[in-house]
Parts: sequence; C-alpha cells; structure tokens
Amino acid sequence: MSILRVLLIAIALSCCGVFSSAEAPPPPKPPEDVSADIVKCDANSCQVSDRLIGSMAGLPGCLVDLSSSDGQRLVRQVDSFRKPGTKLQASGEARVLYHSWLDQTQARSASILGFIKGSVEKNDRLEVKSTMLPGVSVLPEDLDYAKIAAVFKGMPQAEINKYGIVMGVMVYEVSGAIYNTSNRKIDVDWPCFSLAGGKTLLYKSGEENSKFLLMAVYAPVPFCVELDTLSKTPPDKGPGDHNKGTPDHGTATAMGLPDAPPPPVDFSRITESRPMISKLLQMYVGSHKPTVGVADAPRAVSARAVK
Repeated sequence: MSILRVLLIAIALSCCGVFSSAEAPPPPKPPEDVSADIVKCDANSCQVSDRLIGSMAGLPGCLVDLSSSDGQRLVRQVDSFRKPGTKLQASGEARVLYHSWLDQTQARSASILGFIKGSVEKNDRLEVKSTMLPGVSVLPEDLDYAKIAAVFKGMPQAEINKYGIVMGVMVYEVSGAIYNTSNRKIDVDWPCFSLAGGKTLLYKSGEENSKFLLMAVYAPVPFCVELDTLSKTPPDKGPGDHNKGTPDHGTATAMGLPDAPPPPVDFSRITESRPMISKLLQMYVGSHKPTVGVADAPRAVSARAVK
C-alpha cells in the first residue's frame, strides 16, 4: 500500500506540474483603430476648428495652437507669418483615399466615425468612403522665419512646443452608410451588395451620413526657430584660402596630393530654398514625436444606436 500511495502521489504531483506549466491563453487584443487609414495624414497634420473661419485662404501662414482642446486645434488668424506679396498655391486634387466595408468590430474601433447615426449589428456592414478635396498652401520659402523667431524669442521651450505654422490646408469628406439584411424585394434603385458568394444581400438601411474635416499641415515652431538660427550661422572657416593655388579635387587625387579641404558652407540663403526646407522639415518631423495626430481628430466614439 505504501508503494501504491507513493506512486499515486507522484502521479498527482506530475499532473499538477503539467497543468501549472500550461500557459494561460493571452487576452484578446483590442480592435485596431482604422481612423488613420480612413484619413491618411502626415505626422505633422492636425484637424483645425472651422469656427470663426471665413475662408481657407486666410489660414496658410497662421499660427495654430496645438494644445487647444476637443481635438480641433484653433488657428489664430491675427498672427500671420507669410511674407508680404506672396501668393497661395493650389494643393491636391479631389480623389478618393479610402473606400471599404467595415464589420461591427471595425466600425466600433474607428473613433473618427462617431458622427454615423445608427448601430452596426453583427451581420451588418458599414460602407465608409474618404475623399480629399482641393486645398490651399503656402510655399515654404514664403514664410518669414526671422519674424517667427523674434515673436518666440525668450519664451520657455515648453511654450514654444505648443505651436505650429500652417503650411497647407485641405478638406476631407468622410461618409458612411449602414447596410443590413432585408427580405424586401430587390429594387435596382435601392443600393445593395452581396456577401458569401451572393447568398446574403445587404441593403442600405438609411441615409448616408457625412462629415467634413478641415485638416492642416503645419511646421512646428521649434523647427522654424532652428531654421532661422541656421540661416544666421556664419560659414565654416576652413584652413587656408580655397581659391588660390589649390589644385581641384580631381587633379590633387591624380597627382597623389592631399585632397583640398571642403569649401565653407553658407547657410545664409537656406530659408529661400524650397527643396532644402522641405527636406529638413521631413527630417525634423521624423526625429521628433509629433504633438498631435490623427487619433486626436475628432473626439468621437463608435456608431451610436438610434433611440
């Protein structure tokens, strides 16, 4: 009996070890927010409020407050940093950026679709379309970087980080319509589409809802200040006179002589170079976490149920 008892205890302990070593299944991942797919924007983009805005033409070059609440950033049109006499540029063209059918989980996860009226049930689908409309922009070299730096001179860095300069404005139209199953007779005038190889027909259950988003691409004020500082940096002073008695690079190499030192770099006109400003801005945004993003615009939840 003692041997059997020992065997039973050993078997019990081994079973406990097997069950205890089994890993618990990981918790289900929350549904991914597809808002960034519906409204595709640059990292240095944000939704701006359309309050007190008479025309988009007055926005490029203005100061945008990136710390303003409710997901819609306020543009201070009284603070314009465009150089006098500059002209606005047409930006973008009307084109569909996103068109898809979302199931219940995807519809609930898209925070940007809170304006949709109605509830998406298990077998329903939500048709979502995002269209970018033409906008206006200012050329990078048409901003007065010296003026920007002067306005923010002496301010705490935390305060400077709160602002950007609007470089371009565009409008997104986001629309959505709920489709569900129905036993009504097929009517060619009533939009529908099929699932599962045509076995299930979904019909448009109501009117299409749409929302217009005013989106701005901005240059962070810290970048503008750094660009102005760079433009005032004196050229590098290389050893000797590079223009007298120094063979060029190809000749020096062929004769086995040391290469000529690089010529001094002149940054004085960098604020007038569109390609250079655009490249530096791209590098700056890539290395600095943006203050805001698409997830901030607009503040909303999933499609609301009709009461």
